Amino acid sequence: MKYCSALLLSAAAFVALTLPGPVRGETSSTSEKKTKPYSIGLVPFLDYNADKGFGYGIVFMFDDKRSPEYQPYYLSHLLSLQRSTRGIAEYKYRLDSKYFLPADLRLTFEAMYQASLFEPYHGPGGAQTLFSQAFIDTASAQYRGKYYYMFDKRYLLVNTIIQGKLKGEYLRWLVGLIILSTNVDTLNYDDHEPTDPGRQTLLARHWDLQGQDMGGGNENGVMLGLVWDQRDHEISPHKGFWSEILLRWVPNMLGNDFDYAALSATHRHYFHLSDPLTLAFRLSGRLMSDGAPFFSLSRLDGSFVTETAVGGKKTVRGILWQRALGKRFLYGNLELRYRILSLFQTGYLAGCAFYDFGRTFDEPPPDTMTDRGDDQDRWHRGLGIGGRAAPHSTFIVALDLALPVDKRMDGPGLKLYIGLDWLF
Repeated sequence: MKYCSALLLSAAAFVALTLPGPVRGETSSTSEKKTKPYSIGLVPFLDYNADKGFGYGIVFMFDDKRSPEYQPYYLSHLLSLQRSTRGIAEYKYRLDSKYFLPADLRLTFEAMYQASLFEPYHGPGGAQTLFSQAFIDTASAQYRGKYYYMFDKRYLLVNTIIQGKLKGEYLRWLVGLIILSTNVDTLNYDDHEPTDPGRQTLLARHWDLQGQDMGGGNENGVMLGLVWDQRDHEISPHKGFWSEILLRWVPNMLGNDFDYAALSATHRHYFHLSDPLTLAFRLSGRLMSDGAPFFSLSRLDGSFVTETAVGGKKTVRGILWQRALGKRFLYGNLELRYRILSLFQTGYLAGCAFYDFGRTFDEPPPDTMTDRGDDQDRWHRGLGIGGRAAPHSTFIVALDLALPVDKRMDGPGLKLYIGLDWLF
């Protein structure tokens, strides 16, 4: 009931505050036939994420649509102020427009600060590091501490990405400037679990093994890429595809503490099977050079948004958040989406069924590593169903339920995710 209550509170506020306003000078009959000049979404954010706990805060979106020639909007603003019951605070602002700059340049600006007191760390690779529920179960004889798989991570990220037309309307070049500063630390059990002092986290054990303390640093860099986008709609696509290849370079300059490069590629395809039915598929992978710190492995580059790691709400649903960390990885999602009914002018209710999968391809960890698992990672898989409620086509409330296929490797239990938008 508590999950449903959070969803209903969000949905009620969402329906009341996200309805598009009428165009000045129009009667109600004519305005229903024309695109509204703006849409507003304001949600008193109450959600639940199996990885981050109960979230609360405010999400505000303002889309300046002006006229039908600007699709899906002329200028979009998203402001998100969120905290969670599992020690995570996230403050984010994003601006996006294909028309704000001259010469048909697209601007996407994102600024985010996140403080994650209980960031997950399951070791390098995926199945290459053993996960045991008994290690964090107080009733187990193998108990190693409530925070055994966690650490303290805080970072500031500022992305500025500009895209321009390379050929026609679909193929674009991309250039970006990234400012990223991170601070990390192991958790002190004396502070968080004083009744059980002297315990050590998995990360602290690995740091002792490596003989060094990787406590954070700067990773400022540049991004270059190509984007090919032929979706029929950017936010709620029925057909087409969206592909990108991105190179991020963090040089040994600009005040950086590291020197590495990361090449990533993502392909998303949408098949229009019938008017209400869409088959959506995404495949994404990355190759990263040596020199990147362990806390940077969870960053997944994108031309529009930045995601985190293989596992959890935005990548492989149903498995532990950031379960698989590596320089080289591959993950994918297969979704069958069905629009149940239309809402208002451009909104809808929809359901979906999905299958997610992913793994790393890094070298095996050393034999001396604590809790060493397999020599190579295995496929992490999740299955689930979901629903979407969209009072208009550019603001979507999302709910997903997922289970891991291998609960011993990826953590037991049904995972619930409530948030915004389609996965891709």
